Amino acid sequence: IQNDDKNLHYNEHNIVEIINIPDNIENIYLSNNQITSISGRLPINLKILDLSNNKITSIPGSRGPGTGLPDSLMVLNLDNNQIMLIPDGIESRLPNKLQELFLGGNKITSIPDKFPDSLLILSLVSNKITSFPNKLPDNLEILSLENNKITSIPSYLSAKLRVLLIDKNQITTIPNTNNLEELYITNNKIESIPDIISINLKILCIASNPIKEIEKNKYKCDIIFNKSSDMVFSRQ
Repeated sequence: IQNDDKNLHYNEHNIVEIINIPDNIENIYLSNNQITSISGRLPINLKILDLSNNKITSIPGSRGPGTGLPDSLMVLNLDNNQIMLIPDGIESRLPNKLQELFLGGNKITSIPDKFPDSLLILSLVSNKITSFPNKLPDNLEILSLENNKITSIPSYLSAKLRVLLIDKNQITTIPNTNNLEELYITNNKIESIPDIISINLKILCIASNPIKEIEKNKYKCDIIFNKSSDMVFSRQ
């Protein structure tokens, strides 16, 4: 246990409930416990809440003073729980200052059209998602969708999205997404790279795809890593 005036660490302690946490605490780390829900009062100035590797079945919300998630929360980690659904209206349930949301390793099958526009990072790795979200938060910069069942990437990605991680899906083509700077798309079903790819793209990682041939000069790549079928392009 490593605790101080602002940080509370109780990982791997078989905790089942969150109760009576002092208001001076800003960061709570309760991973690898037996927590099923958030029912107690949380500190009003809480910034980070890590509840990964518990038994939570639904995403908690911000329901008013003294209950639910405080409006001050900026990072919420719910990786590796038992969540099956992201409910409609999630954008109004979550704190309006939330910047990072981690929902990897759950049982989620679909993504709603709306999240809080404050989000900068959204992770939904290792779920059962079959399609790309219809709309992304306006300020989202990093989106992680690795190890799902997604078959295509749209070309309407949000203007501020810089990094897309979508390894281990069933993608067959690479769209022209002009705003992306980094695209990680290994272990998919891509057979060729289109003639035109994002003009802002600096890193394209396409390892373990059935691509037969790539013309180096065609994409003006400064760095090529090619080891058997593993390929990384980097444009400075």
